[in-house]
Amino acid sequence: MGKSGSARVKAGDAAYGGAMVDHELRRDFNGSRRAVRDVPPLIWSPYASGEPPEPLDRHSDEEEEERLRQIELERIKALIEVADEKRNFTLMDAYEAHVEGARRSAGSHKLFQHAFLQFPTDIEITPESEREMLAQGVAFINRTYGGNAVFHARLDRDEKGRHGVDVFFAPRYAKTTAKGTEDWVSLSKFSKELARDRFGQRQKTVKNRKTGEFEPVKDKAGKPVMVWNDSGYFQGRALQDAFFEHLRGMGLEWAVRGERKKTRDDDWKTPEQIGAEKDLQRAREEAAEAEAFIADAERIADTHWDRVSAAMDALSAAEVQKQAAEREAAQIRDKALREAQEAAERTSEAIREEIEAQISPPKFVLKPPTVKREGDPAPQKPPERPYRALVAKLLAEARERIQTALQASPEAQDVRAAISQLERVKERETRAMVERRRELERTARQVEENKQQGNKLLSGESRLAQWHSFVEVMKDKVRTVFGEAGYQRLAEAVNEEWKNHPDNLTKPPHQPEPPKPSGPSGGFSP
Repeated sequence: MGKSGSARVKAGDAAYGGAMVDHELRRDFNGSRRAVRDVPPLIWSPYASGEPPEPLDRHSDEEEEERLRQIELERIKALIEVADEKRNFTLMDAYEAHVEGARRSAGSHKLFQHAFLQFPTDIEITPESEREMLAQGVAFINRTYGGNAVFHARLDRDEKGRHGVDVFFAPRYAKTTAKGTEDWVSLSKFSKELARDRFGQRQKTVKNRKTGEFEPVKDKAGKPVMVWNDSGYFQGRALQDAFFEHLRGMGLEWAVRGERKKTRDDDWKTPEQIGAEKDLQRAREEAAEAEAFIADAERIADTHWDRVSAAMDALSAAEVQKQAAEREAAQIRDKALREAQEAAERTSEAIREEIEAQISPPKFVLKPPTVKREGDPAPQKPPERPYRALVAKLLAEARERIQTALQASPEAQDVRAAISQLERVKERETRAMVERRRELERTARQVEENKQQGNKLLSGESRLAQWHSFVEVMKDKVRTVFGEAGYQRLAEAVNEEWKNHPDNLTKPPHQPEPPKPSGPSGGFSP
């Protein structure tokens, strides 16, 4: 949004007028490219409907000023219409009707002037505000350039920006000479008068060839030689001041004056040039943002890498501690096993001795053999001793004692607790290291993508600047070699070819041709 307005004026010849006709009808490349919506423009072309209204008498007193302003606006609004696609009255037709019967300087090849009035973009776009901006633009140019200047004006409504008014004018006035009064057309008379009224005169200066500095000029009598401040630079400043005052007169008290020109060069720019500059500035900003993002990502990656390195060092230290603990646990386990084995051996020896004591045969005395006689009872088998069951019972008790001794050993319990704690620490650190490594990989991939995007933006900026310079050189050379008329013919041919080129992303959609009639009169053939 903006609170300032601006006014720019550019003189045009017949070729420029033809190009403006094509642009208004959207038959050129720039016209089709700028259109973002299908809405016809608003047109003010008084000569299209016959005789235009007579200019108002501007030599009235101040009390009549406001009444005349309102009358003029109502007359202008009454002739504003939506452009019809089938209308055959063009901008150049309006020019011919406007200058008919008037004389102009034979040495000038410029026919008319084209003013582009940019109203503040803080104005809300409504059907009423669009008609108001168009009417105010026509009224401002007419008041500034003698009262009978505008022959055609337009407000485009299909472009992205909708606060600009194109006004085409050729100031017409009555010139009184010794031969009488005649109507003349002058493109500079009123703009020079406006600059002289606002900026007056200054002392003339010339450049000293020896010192390279500008020095004031005096006449033979020693008086300063004065010149009018009516060059193109001062005419532009006066027009900007007058347009700012006009905006305030419209009731836009919040409007501000646009920035003054820093140089005296021509600052007329097409929307394409302005768009290219904005794209270039946007690309530079995006490249700067990408570079800042890459720097942040690299800083974050360095921080994460430091953390990962510290975690890896801590994990390595924990691994060393684990290995030392495992060696110590192995020593404790071996010692406990040796002690348990020795205790088991001692217990087994005691059990063996006890078993041997219980199952050892008693001492007996050898007796001579006896002879078996009839009638003697059968010999009795000695009872079987239960030593096998006893041995099994003793061995089970020994194993139970050994197991109890091992479980009750404080060294074995400490070993098992230390091993479990080390395994939990190792598992936790391993999971943390894997997660940090994944995060680092994601950050590295994002950094690489951002670098590639930044490189693309920077290379695109360079190509855009090269292409812009190349196009400007080509346009200047074509004008120099073939002249303005040749340049316009070449531009028309290029636009016609580019309009349907396959690489043109903004070309209009293909429209199928209407069916041809079968008979000579459009009806059915016999």
